[in-house]
Amino acid sequence: YVVLTAKHHEGFTNWASPYSWNWNSVDTGPNRDLVGDLGDALRNRYRPEVIWSDGDWEAPDTYWNSTQFLTWLYNDSPVKVSAFMTGKLYLARTDTVVTNDRWGAGCACKHGGFYNCEDKYSPGQLPKHKWEKCTSVDTLSWGYRRNMKLKELMELPVIIDDLVSTVALGGNYLLNVGPTADGTIPTVFEERLRGVGAWLETNGEAIFATKPWRVQMENTTIPVW
Repeated sequence: YVVLTAKHHEGFTNWASPYSWNWNSVDTGPNRDLVGDLGDALRNRYRPEVIWSDGDWEAPDTYWNSTQFLTWLYNDSPVKVSAFMTGKLYLARTDTVVTNDRWGAGCACKHGGFYNCEDKYSPGQLPKHKWEKCTSVDTLSWGYRRNMKLKELMELPVIIDDLVSTVALGGNYLLNVGPTADGTIPTVFEERLRGVGAWLETNGEAIFATKPWRVQMENTTIPVW
């Protein structure tokens, strides 16, 4: 799945928001509805339904109206929860949507379809709740830096080790790269992404559609997850 920064922390929206007049991607910059364009393209390839909230730690959920939004999302939205009977059980499920845990100060690692807990978080042991590790190839930034140095980037073996240990602990792995202002993925990032892809082409059977075993890591001199 793809996670897009739909609205920056300073309020700039990547769509024509009436609440962010003249400070959005349609009124200035590319003059395009980037959220809409990317959404249309993705639905013709993947049809993802992930709501990945961020920047919530500055205020409680009441400030962000998180409860109001989530109530709409799970009850009245096009991807709302559906209820059904199976035997003697009355169950509820979401049709497609899943959310993370960043909906207000104090919500992280407590509420959400899956937990992030914090940036670059690893639990160290198998959690009881679905989780995701979000990390960045650039160890100092989530965006593009013209002055970044190679020693400040995660090398491919480190990324692979991070991916494997995350999956062994039941987590998803979200790897961030920062594109340049014109949308180009720098070569140093592309090399690492292609390297991960090549590794998965050979070893993907141990990653996709798998679930944690009773032992996550063997106690040997060679790390075996």
